[in-house]
Amino acid sequence: MYSKYPLKLVTVDLLHEGCWTSFLDSKVQVIAHHSNGNMVRDLVVGKLDSFRVIKRLDRSTRINTISNVSYLDSERVLVDMTLDYRNSIFSMLDTKNVMVLEPTVVYGNEVWSFLAYEYQISEILHDLREASRVNEVEIQDYEGLELSEEEVEVLSAAIDMGYFNIPKESNLRDIAKATGKSVNMVAYTLKSGERKVIRGITQLLKRWKYLPRTW
Repeated sequence: MYSKYPLKLVTVDLLHEGCWTSFLDSKVQVIAHHSNGNMVRDLVVGKLDSFRVIKRLDRSTRINTISNVSYLDSERVLVDMTLDYRNSIFSMLDTKNVMVLEPTVVYGNEVWSFLAYEYQISEILHDLREASRVNEVEIQDYEGLELSEEEVEVLSAAIDMGYFNIPKESNLRDIAKATGKSVNMVAYTLKSGERKVIRGITQLLKRWKYLPRTW
């Protein structure tokens, strides 16, 4: 299944005013998202000072509950919390049927990276600007990520078929049938493609000074 539409890696730095992220003045890394209906569970790592700020915020900032806090060392904590999924940047991207990639890094602003078809990008950026203050946008071609034709084909099929949606609308067998590949080959190709895309995102974030060089 080949797509006539170019697939792009988009990275957006934005300020979502009123959201819990906008109250932080140090770096917080969101390491995992999990959506469940109108709620989303986030695992975030940050400095103890950031957690003290988060703890003081109320539901108007989309924070619902903080279920657990783990102290990783004397300066960093891992916070497990649930948030209101509605009106979030995550929900907006999710409805656009794009592949949202980790990591999402917060440093006062939010940095989101996702895969989208070229024809989708203008509408997505318009909606993001309606909901937030977009500071910077970077769009990369796949050539810059050195993805193979197979990786582009499988990733494109996965996005077309809703594999990355929440909940999933297809599985590895569906993608294998659509692309004429084995399930094992699809699983391997998806993983290798995702790894290259995440590496590309990491390079962008380093350039924007959101990540340490050793990350």
